Amino acid sequence: MNGAGIFGEPETPPGQRLPERQLSEVTLMVYGATWDAERSVVRLQAEATTAFSDGTAGEGVSVGFFLNGRKLVELPTDDFGLAMLDHEVPDEEFVAGQNTLVLRVKGFARQVAQTFDAEPPAPPPKPQPAPPPVAKTPSVPEQLETARRLIEQDRDYQQAINVLEQLRGLSVLQEMTRTQLLDQARGLLNETNQLGLLLKQMGNQADRRGLAFVVDAYRRLIPPDAELDQFASTLPSVPAAPQERVLTNSIGMKLMWLPPGLYQKGDPPGVTTLIAKPFYMGIYPVTQAEYRKVTSQSPSHFKGNRRPVEHVSWDDAQAFCRRLSQKDGKTYRLPSEAEWEYACRAGTMTTFAFGDRLSPAQANTSESGLGQTSDVGSYPANAWGLHDMHGNVWEWCEDAYDGNCRVLRGGSWYFIATRAASAHRHCNSSGNRGRNFGFRVVCEFA
Repeated sequence: MNGAGIFGEPETPPGQRLPERQLSEVTLMVYGATWDAERSVVRLQAEATTAFSDGTAGEGVSVGFFLNGRKLVELPTDDFGLAMLDHEVPDEEFVAGQNTLVLRVKGFARQVAQTFDAEPPAPPPKPQPAPPPVAKTPSVPEQLETARRLIEQDRDYQQAINVLEQLRGLSVLQEMTRTQLLDQARGLLNETNQLGLLLKQMGNQADRRGLAFVVDAYRRLIPPDAELDQFASTLPSVPAAPQERVLTNSIGMKLMWLPPGLYQKGDPPGVTTLIAKPFYMGIYPVTQAEYRKVTSQSPSHFKGNRRPVEHVSWDDAQAFCRRLSQKDGKTYRLPSEAEWEYACRAGTMTTFAFGDRLSPAQANTSESGLGQTSDVGSYPANAWGLHDMHGNVWEWCEDAYDGNCRVLRGGSWYFIATRAASAHRHCNSSGNRGRNFGFRVVCEFA
């Protein structure tokens, strides 16, 4: 039965002689299937090769290319028996995975096939976000200013310490600033920690007035705390500091207002001690002129109106305070030993108010070589404006040392500098007088 060939032409009738030349070789090679995503086509490239059995190239043979059963194109072979397919095919004609390209040779009932992958190209990678710009390392002045803000505004003393401890390559002036800020941050951090510990120890059963001062001081050092603010509202109000911190009384004596607070007692400092009430303290030891205005007496061995009164006993100092209280209408007394050390240290934790050493230029001790008292105020004041807390004359305190002995503090012109340390304690009988025994007074703050 006659039928149509693969190209729609009649097959060779039965019994008809085939062409003398027969195809001995038919090959197909797909070497390209390139997707064009923008145009939605695939560029298909393949090569067909034919040769006759007599060894000649299959010149002039028609070959057809079929993709997945659909005819794409029919091409003649060239002088070398080659037919090159370079055809664009709509991408919907491809299937995921393997596709089949068939080569059929017209008139020879020959065909070959090759399967190939025609996966669509992977989508282009999503653009990656640009890496964040590398942060510029702040300059030294910027970091110093950051530390200052952490201390003064944020009250984050530990973070300020971290910033300051990492600074390197500073100028002399910058290193001085760094040291000052570091000392300030460490001091405030220590004070904050001590106040927090003291609050836990005091509890709600402690003296309410003293507790009010501690809470008030603690709130000034930490970031806002609503719970602590609420607790503070249940405590007695803390008297505001006077507008004028220096009080000048009726005899011309000058006294400095000192706020309540904490200090580290002892040498080395270690015991946290609370001063719960503010008070005024004499800026200088009582002078001979002041002592004479109150008592009409001049007991000092080394004479001079501006020199400290000396050769006075603890009993003499008590009598002076009683008479001055009557004369001035305020309550005057000797400082407690705790008040005296608190005032002497002026917020420091070093051996002396000026550091761990005391030079002859900072206080009148035996190293100064004067061999006598000096006018009050001849040497630098401490950080709170108090003069002669180290040296010049020993100063009586209110406290008993042992039995009838009373505490003396501050050293004198006669003793070496180590005896003038902030924490050093001395004593003598309450009735004894000496050329290096003097005192200063405290006026209670209402």
